[in-house]
Amino acid sequence: MTATASTTFWNQIDAILIVNLAHRSDRWERLHGKLTEIGVADKVHRIDAIDGKMLQGFSRAPWFTAQTPETVARMRAGSAGCCLSHRKAIEYARARGFARVLLMEDDARFLNDLTGREGEMIGEVLADPQRWDMFYLGFYQKRCRYRVMAHEMIDGSPFELWRIRGPLMFHATVLNRRVYDRLLDGLPVEDNIWSWTSYWGSMDAWIQNRFGRSRTVRIWATMPKLVVQHANYSDICGRILTTEESEGSHFEMATIPLDADAFERSLDRSPFEAIHQTLKRTSRVLRARLRGFRKV
Repeated sequence: MTATASTTFWNQIDAILIVNLAHRSDRWERLHGKLTEIGVADKVHRIDAIDGKMLQGFSRAPWFTAQTPETVARMRAGSAGCCLSHRKAIEYARARGFARVLLMEDDARFLNDLTGREGEMIGEVLADPQRWDMFYLGFYQKRCRYRVMAHEMIDGSPFELWRIRGPLMFHATVLNRRVYDRLLDGLPVEDNIWSWTSYWGSMDAWIQNRFGRSRTVRIWATMPKLVVQHANYSDICGRILTTEESEGSHFEMATIPLDADAFERSLDRSPFEAIHQTLKRTSRVLRARLRGFRKV
């Protein structure tokens, strides 16, 4: 397919939703400034992020006790707030009828402004809503099983579009409106946030281990990454992250290419693995419920 003006990346995006904590105006100004520079500031919507430390039940039994380390409490709160903030953004997109949104975390950093051939290739996919549900502009996965969907040499370097299983990192992801309801059906609300995060750990982990393992959810990504995260102070971790941590390169990613049939089979778990994962996660919830959070 030859790209036209309507199939370029930014023309395929109805809205850019930026999840941002009120006290992190530094991040908001930096990312909004970059999007203004690209020429898409008119699409930007700020989503007021939820501070997990303000949620009902934080710092109180049964989930938090005197034995809960401060670092664990902070990271649990951060994970809960992050999850509910993304839920809020998806609800916002659904309520306003946006067909395609770029959902961003406020520390996102563009390595590529998506106005060149890379953006055209992605735009060609986004133009057909039946081909995709989620499109990651940057991700990490310890063992990444993937299927190459498109390959080009751009300025002497290879650029590919992959089908992948659910990955980690959710700082720059395009969402198709047909997946809004399914995401919202699986994500927690404030009333069950602590039990849900006790079971899954984080939204990333839920996507990787449950949502993104469905044969009916089509997840795409770019290789290499086009958007990473700034190495700056993390409210969740309570420290400045390294460049490698922010770019998802602090651990090696093993890549495993598969053909179409093998990729589809890789989405399925064996009955033994499914039972094992359920028992492991259920026991994690029971321990946290009885003793409080002890580790992340």
